[in-house]
Amino acid sequence: MNLFARSGLLVFTAVCLSACHLGEKPAPAGAAPVSGVFEKFTGQVVKRNGEYRFQPLGEPEKIQRLSRSKNPGEFASDEIHLRKYYGKTIVVQGFDAGDWIAKADIIGQWLRPGEPRGSTLVGPEPN
Repeated sequence: MNLFARSGLLVFTAVCLSACHLGEKPAPAGAAPVSGVFEKFTGQVVKRNGEYRFQPLGEPEKIQRLSRSKNPGEFASDEIHLRKYYGKTIVVQGFDAGDWIAKADIIGQWLRPGEPRGSTLVGPEPN
């Protein structure tokens, strides 16, 4: 082995050992944090298969879930539960990540004339 190959092997070994020593696990492939430009999405909260999902206006076939996380491996654990917004039109800010909106934050809610302001957590669900 030449000198450069040995030094590269030594550096690689040192990096691996330091990561093992600190108890850090390498990030799985494809789990890079979602990034980009924050977008605003407007849509309704609908019920599909017994679960509450976000449906962007003008895209009836697209159903998304909202997560506060930016790491794909943590989307499900940091999901925003939408039961209280069922039947309402909301404005969400975040990154579009396919079936998810990552780093999501609900920044607004539109009310129709005569619609109650409160959540739908109490009482019957709207029709």
